[in-house]
Amino acid sequence: MKAEERRQMKRIVLFFLVLLCPAGLSAREQMPERGMLLERGQWRTPTPTSALRALQVEESDADGRLRGRNAAEAVLRQHFESRSKAELDAFADDLVRLIRDGTKLQAYAAHMALIHSAAVAEEPGRGVPYTGAADAFIRLYESYDGEARLQYEGDQALYGIFETGGVDYVRALFDASEQPPPCQWPPMGLDVPQVVENPCPNVCAWCQAGKLLLAASGGPAPELWSRLCEYKRH
Repeated sequence: MKAEERRQMKRIVLFFLVLLCPAGLSAREQMPERGMLLERGQWRTPTPTSALRALQVEESDADGRLRGRNAAEAVLRQHFESRSKAELDAFADDLVRLIRDGTKLQAYAAHMALIHSAAVAEEPGRGVPYTGAADAFIRLYESYDGEARLQYEGDQALYGIFETGGVDYVRALFDASEQPPPCQWPPMGLDVPQVVENPCPNVCAWCQAGKLLLAASGGPAPELWSRLCEYKRH
């Protein structure tokens, strides 16, 4: 057999291998489209129910939780199937409840799915931005009582509002908040810690909202915010 004939034969064999190999793979081994879920041995497009179930996998199943996050995002962005606003908002409320009442990892996955659902600069063809994300984060933020809004959970909810288009809400919160008084750092190097009247940093809504508005119009002067709110000595 001539060299040219051998090369032609190799090309034919490779062509058929490419065609036949995927058929020999199990559903688990095949590469699914982002957002799809493996159910009963088959990759399927997500529903609100299946996406929520996937977000609630065991703590050790990081891959499963990522698939759940992508599935939740795909549902809200209507990547695979169009849904009514009422259905999307109800699913967003399910995510809000998971953020509030789920484990830390479940809450993080649901939080990120809600943020990504509103992103405009997504991959081409990844559905349409979910316009109710900011309202969902507002409901989450306002579900926390006074002091709880200033803790980590409230801070993350306000960040979600800001990131999903609720800048006006954050600015209104900042404008309605009172600027905190000058604060003091206790002197360093003392055997007995000294108590100061108004210790730094201030923890308040003005500082919380102001942090998000530092790079936006209508926010605090960076130097002033840093002096009153930042966790470092000046």
